[in-house]
Formats: sequence, structure tokens, C-alpha cells
Amino acid sequence: MWGTYGHDGVAVCTRYELLYDALNGLHDDAHLGRVQVWHEPSDGPDSTGWEFITTKELKYAPEREVRAIITSYDPLGSGDRHVDLNNDPHPRPLTYHPRNPWVPDSKRRRVDLKKLITGVVISPVGQNDAVQEIELWLQNKGFPISPKRSELMSPNAPTLAELQEYPALLQ
Repeated sequence: MWGTYGHDGVAVCTRYELLYDALNGLHDDAHLGRVQVWHEPSDGPDSTGWEFITTKELKYAPEREVRAIITSYDPLGSGDRHVDLNNDPHPRPLTYHPRNPWVPDSKRRRVDLKKLITGVVISPVGQNDAVQEIELWLQNKGFPISPKRSELMSPNAPTLAELQEYPALLQ
């Protein structure tokens, strides 16, 4: 998975029940489940949108992916959703915008990440300064966890420089 999706990235860890509880506290309908794989093209998704977002080809089975889908039924719900920091809706616009300006209000839902995130794992070829930077970020944000380097790290693992020079190693 590191080679396919994040050879120099991080993995954020949680548990299914923690994600379920976080989604269950939202006012929107939330669906959580493992993505299904199909073995033959005839078993693949039909014309419904729901099947397209809940199934994948067999080659992706090792990912064991879980997807969370939040459904908002308000077709006019955009920047005027009037939802406060506690996810409570209000009939009139709030006088403040506590959310980050780069995320549209209609797409933003608040969850307590300190309760949700159980671990952060650094790629086996991640730089040492990345580990320190992520550890500092977690401390500054008050997370009760420290990042760990992937257990796949060994003296036999290629370095980041080797991976950059020979990208075929990631295949």
C-alpha cells in the first residue's frame, strides 16, 4: 500500500466503531461500510450511483477499503446551512464563521479528531524530519499520540533517494 499510494506519506489510523460513532452524531444521514469487490465485469456496478461508489474491481480487494458517505437531503444547503460548532442547525444565519475559509460550509462537518484518530504511521521511507514535524504538529494540537514509523522499515528497504532514482521499485 505504501508503494501504491504514499511511498513518502503518512497513514492516519482509527477503528471502525470510532468512525461509526463520529458519523452517528451528525444531523445528516451517514453510511459506513466496507467497499465490495466484483469478480467479473458482469458483476460490476449497474447504472445506479450508489453501486458505483460502493464497489470496486477485484484488483483492489487487498485495500480492504471502508468508505464513509454523508448524505445531505437539503438541495439548497450551501453556505447557509447555519450549523454551529456543535453540529446544531439554526433557523437564521450565524453571525460568525468558525470554519476554515478554504472549505465551503456546505461540505464541512465537525468531528472530534482527538477521539477518532488512534495512530499516525510514517512511511518506511519517510524522511526523519517528517517524523519530527508530524510529532510536533500532533503535540501542538493536543493529540495524545505520537507518530510511529512503519514496521516495514528495515536495513534492506530502499531509501527515498533509491526509490526516486528507480521508481520501478514501487511497482
